[in-house]
Amino acid sequence: MNKTRGRPIRSALFALACTFAGAGVGAQTVAPETASTGAVLSAQELAVLATDLIALGAAPQARQLAQALLERDPNDRIAISILAQADFLLGDYTQARRGAARLYRLYDDPAQRYNAARLAALSAANEGRFTLSQWWLRLALVSAPSPQDQAQTMADASGVRAQNPWSTNVTLSFSPSNNVNNGSDGPFLLIDGVETVLRNSADAQALDGWIGSLAFSTRYRFRQTEISSLSVGLNANWRGVFLSGDARDSLIADNRFFGNRAFSFRNLETNLTYDRRTETGSLSLSSAIGSRFTFDDDQSEIERYLRLSARQSFTTSPTSLVSVSGFASQAWEIDPDRASSDDLSLGLSATYIRALPDVGTLSGTLAYTTTRGDLPNRNLNSWTISASFAPTDQIGPFDISGNIGYRFTDFPDYQLFDAVLDGRRDNRIFAGLELAIPEYSFAGFEPVITLDATHANSNISRFEYTTLGLGFTFQSSF
Repeated sequence: MNKTRGRPIRSALFALACTFAGAGVGAQTVAPETASTGAVLSAQELAVLATDLIALGAAPQARQLAQALLERDPNDRIAISILAQADFLLGDYTQARRGAARLYRLYDDPAQRYNAARLAALSAANEGRFTLSQWWLRLALVSAPSPQDQAQTMADASGVRAQNPWSTNVTLSFSPSNNVNNGSDGPFLLIDGVETVLRNSADAQALDGWIGSLAFSTRYRFRQTEISSLSVGLNANWRGVFLSGDARDSLIADNRFFGNRAFSFRNLETNLTYDRRTETGSLSLSSAIGSRFTFDDDQSEIERYLRLSARQSFTTSPTSLVSVSGFASQAWEIDPDRASSDDLSLGLSATYIRALPDVGTLSGTLAYTTTRGDLPNRNLNSWTISASFAPTDQIGPFDISGNIGYRFTDFPDYQLFDAVLDGRRDNRIFAGLELAIPEYSFAGFEPVITLDATHANSNISRFEYTTLGLGFTFQSSF
């Protein structure tokens, strides 16, 4: 769908011309006459002649006939269609798009709206307005008359996205959860299995409710060659918690209720990324600066960070790939009631991905992270091992993918009223399942059902918890 593929695009227009002309018009007459006989043509005959001229590539003559039809009836849909296609063949893509947009508004029939939206998308792509083209392809998907048309439009959308220097993704999700705050499973505080006189506050215990999240990311590729690209991006994330009535009551009774925002956060980040294709795979280098907004009691906390990361991928066979990545992150927490704290985090990870023919895609990851900062309770060393699998074929109406993993985190300097003598050690097992339902996608947005489960145990019972969540997510397919 670009200027270098003009002839395939025009072939599609010939089919559109026949489709639009098939709607038929009345047998009213118009002024144009045939050159050989001087006979006056009916509107229907004139439309058929103009359609034939479009198919032959005689755009100027077809345009003249379409204009004659529009003098008789400014809302003649067939004439507007022929004029838009003639403008396209003559290289006036802006007028072609405007004509197709007018057709889309005039038609009520889904198949006709589909053809009009595709013509508008083709025109916008040839204008170089790829984001607008993607929008029209989403409208085409809404009216696509068959699965084959949907598949073709999705393929076109992927091609336009690859050409578009702008890339934007939006994901919206809602999930009921029995533990929105990763709170403790019990009210009593135990250390190394020994009960203490301390109790977990209401906000340190598991609270049920709903979790809502919105993720927005956009990226602009401002420099590109055959093997490399440089892009700047913006990421924004929001996570909101909506507590149940029972959870609110328990917090109020313990004088620990500060609204839903106490368990919510926001994140805003800008980044610069360099990607390069290598002989054996790909290389990616990225730098990012951002802010996190969280809430502690009734005070807003702001954490700013700078992160540098790198990833190198190697193709080890036609069906397998190894990826090695690392990052370094410096965070500065700004608290108006306390001295600011600085944290330095370093991480390494390695991932192996293998495509199993006619079976699915299997991957495994091993990761290590360490953090050191001014506050001893933040110092940690963490190891994570995880695996994921996605079958090649749908199972029923679902595209399925699943993951499972284990994480061990050691806090060697953890302090709790001088009661912890040997630090804090957490063990966490987690698993997730995603069920995408492509048959129920709308305008290129696909519904996904997510199932998540986590069980954590620790030598400090405050950090022992179990969470179960059922989520509903809408994500862009392109």
